[in-house]
Amino acid sequence: MCMIRLRDMKKTDINDYVKWFTSDTDWCDNCDTPWEKIESTESDEFNSWTDFYQHINGLDDTEFRSKFEIDCDGKHIGWVSCYYDLEYMKNPNHILAIGIEIPVKEARGHGYGTKALNLYIDYLKERGNNILFI
Repeated sequence: MCMIRLRDMKKTDINDYVKWFTSDTDWCDNCDTPWEKIESTESDEFNSWTDFYQHINGLDDTEFRSKFEIDCDGKHIGWVSCYYDLEYMKNPNHILAIGIEIPVKEARGHGYGTKALNLYIDYLKERGNNILFI
């Protein structure tokens, strides 16, 4: 089993996202919104993820992170994130929902996602967040 670590996005991750959202999209058949088909261009993904990287790169270490990259022994295999926007149900108490995606096929089925999710839940709880498990 590899060492799972959560980290901020690196500039080199942009290329992974471009690939995952344009050519290697099979992971989305099992993602948290499989009904939303990915239809994007390499240019759009590159620009979008570059903007996101610049935003993350500018955050102070103490600022809350709504998204972390999952690193498996130095390899970027996916991400964990949280959000309040629950389109399919009311969320009057603003309870966080959390999601995880592991696009790297070889990294699935080894417990890496479970480990990453547990690390992220610990991070969120340490910051006083309520979490909704659905």
